[in-house]
Amino acid sequence: MKKVFKNLAAAIFIFALSLNTVFAEDTETSYSDDFLLFDSETENFKKDKDGLYEWTGSFVLDTAEMLSENERLSLKEFLRDLNDKTGVQIAVLTILTTDGENIHDLAVRYFDKWELGQEGIDNGAILTVALNDRMNDITTGDGTEGILTDILCKKILDEVMKPAFQKGLYGEGIINAVNCMAGIIVQDDSINIQPETKKLIKKIKEEPKNLEWLALLLLIGGTVAFVFIIVKTNRLIEYASKKKSERETEKMKKRKLEAWLALPPEERERITREQQEKEAEKQRKIEEKEKAWKSLSAAQRKRIMRNRKTKNKKSSNSRSSYERDSDSYSSSSYSSSSSSYRSSSSSSSGSYRSGGGGHTSGGGASGGW
Repeated sequence: MKKVFKNLAAAIFIFALSLNTVFAEDTETSYSDDFLLFDSETENFKKDKDGLYEWTGSFVLDTAEMLSENERLSLKEFLRDLNDKTGVQIAVLTILTTDGENIHDLAVRYFDKWELGQEGIDNGAILTVALNDRMNDITTGDGTEGILTDILCKKILDEVMKPAFQKGLYGEGIINAVNCMAGIIVQDDSINIQPETKKLIKKIKEEPKNLEWLALLLLIGGTVAFVFIIVKTNRLIEYASKKKSERETEKMKKRKLEAWLALPPEERERITREQQEKEAEKQRKIEEKEKAWKSLSAAQRKRIMRNRKTKNKKSSNSRSSYERDSDSYSSSSYSSSSSSYRSSSSSSSGSYRSGGGGHTSGGGASGGW
């Protein structure tokens, strides 16, 4: 009986030892694989003298460890396949922080350093994410910016990446964004694009509805606003000019009144008497003309009026428009000169008229989450 127990114990010991050996080998293999993966992809990223990560030959440099192992491997395979089949090179770079540098400027530096895209075609792009800064960017090459426009890049960041990032699904957001970028650039069946990604691309490229009507309404609204501003501005100018004229008139009246009050009483009486005499003489002449006109018979009045009309008509027909304008100009100039002369003459003689008068005067996009 003891011998049986000994044999059973020996068998159990041997079995346990064999299991330990198997588990030890599996663990060592798994650790070795992980070590090789992270040693080459995560732990030993090297930087140049400018502080930029060196190109490792992989299209995914997840230095911020935002992707899981499966997501990282899947994305690498997709981007390698994209390059092999189409020549389009899309790189993904995740970092913890830009250290205060603008993320787009940093992405452009990486794009140029890594020389993404085929030579002469420049059909590359880079998706950059700064985890701690909560900033992201899509930078395109000259050969891709015409297809993957700045507007589409902005939509991918805001409508694809941002919602996923806000939920903490960094890997999902990055992979969906990259798939949308690739699908928009390639535009054929040379790469495998999932139906969900195709729906996202269709949504991103979808133009707003009734865009023509919106543009027309904006145009009409802008025109109405422009006309309103012009009219309002003209009215304000006219109002300001009117107020200025009124102020000048008031100032002139005030100066005239001050000058009038500054005259000696005898001088004011003399000027007033002269003005009254002139007004009386003027009124007397008017009354004499009216009296002479009333003394005429109806036939005489009629004949005089007819002669005046005929004379005016002949005079008007015999002169050209140029002569009339010249005469008018000469007459107005003469009147103006005469008025100026009379004004200066009157001023020099010490005369001043109280009251009256007047004066009149005239490639890519950046975002966050």
